[in-house]
Amino acid sequence: MMNIEAEVRDIKQHVIEILKKMDELMYEREIVSLMKLSEKELNNSSS
Repeated sequence: MMNIEAEVRDIKQHVIEILKKMDELMYEREIVSLMKLSEKELNNSSS
């Protein structure tokens, strides 16, 4: 069984990984939103 310090280090590492993944997902979501907005603007300007 791991001691408490090792468990805390392990949890911290997992939290860091989760935060990185959340940042990536937020970035991807922003990019998709900008792409949709651009597509909408292009469609409006060509009408």
